[in-house]
Amino acid sequence: MQSTLFSLMPAFLSESTDDLPGGDTTGLKHQKHSNQLTMYDILHMLSSAMSLLRRCRVNAALTIQLFSQLFHSINMWLFNKLVSNDSSGKMLCCREWGIRIRTRLGMIETWAEKQGLELAADCHLARITQATHLLQAPKHSADDIAAISGTCFKLNSLQLQALLRNYQPQLSDGEKQISPELIDKVVSVAQ
Repeated sequence: MQSTLFSLMPAFLSESTDDLPGGDTTGLKHQKHSNQLTMYDILHMLSSAMSLLRRCRVNAALTIQLFSQLFHSINMWLFNKLVSNDSSGKMLCCREWGIRIRTRLGMIETWAEKQGLELAADCHLARITQATHLLQAPKHSADDIAAISGTCFKLNSLQLQALLRNYQPQLSDGEKQISPELIDKVVSVAQ
């Protein structure tokens, strides 16, 4: 199951908006016209796994443990993509990708809630959720530092440093580069 999930994970980084709110909400466009992965593929895989486990009457604790591992894998894969340089040249450490990834994570969280797995999802997706919050949050003043420290408590100082150093401001929106001094302050507060 995990290898199937990993093969579908690029859907989180899709440039397409068909699977985002306001896009093609039925998934039909994806099925008919594209070989590109979307979140519908991931949700279908998770639903198929849940159906199989229920049909086989697998113990609820084991089901929770299995999905906890899958949620952890999603968290790990996405976080590593954010902090590493993507081979395709995509700069993921920006506000736009923070919003896009967070929206797609919301789809997973909604699915998990419908399945009674919201606690497992909240716990195991917390780091990537906080990382996407960091990408979306203002990062320029002392108040911003306090807000980041309060909301990104699952991220350690090295993770915060990597995200902030790799952060690419959207200059077209008037966003400014994060100063090295601000990065140092955020990191020192996290230590």
